[in-house]
Amino acid sequence: MAIKNKRLKFLRGSTYTFDVSDSTLGTNPLKFTADSGATEYTSGITLTGTQGQSGASLEFVVPLDAPNNLNYYGGDVGNIDDGSTTIADYTYDTVTFDTGTANPNNMHWKPDGTKVYILTQASAGEVLEINLSTPWDLSTATDSGSPWSGFISQASLGGYGLHASTDGTKFYIMNFDNDVIYQYNLSTAWDISTASYANKSYDFGSGGYNTFEFNPTGTKIYVHDGTDDVIETHTLSTAWDISTASYDGASSDFDHTVGTSMTTTLGITFSPDGTSFFVMAYQPTSIQGDIYQWDLTTPYDLSTASLTNNTLNVHNEDGDPVDIQFSIDGTKLYM
Repeated sequence: MAIKNKRLKFLRGSTYTFDVSDSTLGTNPLKFTADSGATEYTSGITLTGTQGQSGASLEFVVPLDAPNNLNYYGGDVGNIDDGSTTIADYTYDTVTFDTGTANPNNMHWKPDGTKVYILTQASAGEVLEINLSTPWDLSTATDSGSPWSGFISQASLGGYGLHASTDGTKFYIMNFDNDVIYQYNLSTAWDISTASYANKSYDFGSGGYNTFEFNPTGTKIYVHDGTDDVIETHTLSTAWDISTASYDGASSDFDHTVGTSMTTTLGITFSPDGTSFFVMAYQPTSIQGDIYQWDLTTPYDLSTASLTNNTLNVHNEDGDPVDIQFSIDGTKLYM
């Protein structure tokens, strides 16, 4: 019944709206199934109106635990895949933005793609706020002209790693010299000039930690331990409150699964739906700016990761790659 025909790609956690007012859907309504039609799949689906009648719409908020493949049927029959990101599919589009500063270390994008924040070591350490008139299009980027250096008294020149809460009211910077991450509150969301130290921090311990990432809910933080060459998972008992973090004992040896030590792992990130994990590695003698991909059977759970054959070498585009991040729809990769 549910044959593979027109293929759609959805991302877990994203919302899609279908116009189901066409009269043909009155007798063949749009439905989803995970088992070739034996059972209708209804998780995350909300119907407004009656299919086949004017104004009818169907909203699908793709659950984080949605199956990798769903079939849809009704007026047409087809297949939806999980929208997973394959790193080998990306190609360089030659679009760049010159920060005009020395040693840019890390970046963080606002979820709507209208701002990107860049941590640099210029002038003893600054965070640049870059505005984009067209979301996710670097060719439309302009510097706000108001760099922020309020983290200097905590992170100094060791500032490495940059992240923000999903609502833009909190920023986090790690001090590479002492392996401590610091939290800053913004009185105006996404306006870095309004940031101030929240008097909250978390000490990862001695391990040469140099990059970190949060899950979307702010309850997990993942950090690279450069001494033991592992990615550790730490849990926050209060979302986005770094002072409530604690090591949950989980660590994943991503470095050695590719056959070499990646002590210079400089960037880690997840696909937008959390089902893939990526490591930017650089070793002058063996790894020349390679991005490696692991797939996760449970989103954001590194214990379920398995190495894929998908890699991307970016050495020709950037001889000294540092950080990586995807656009919210997974169609663009930035470094």
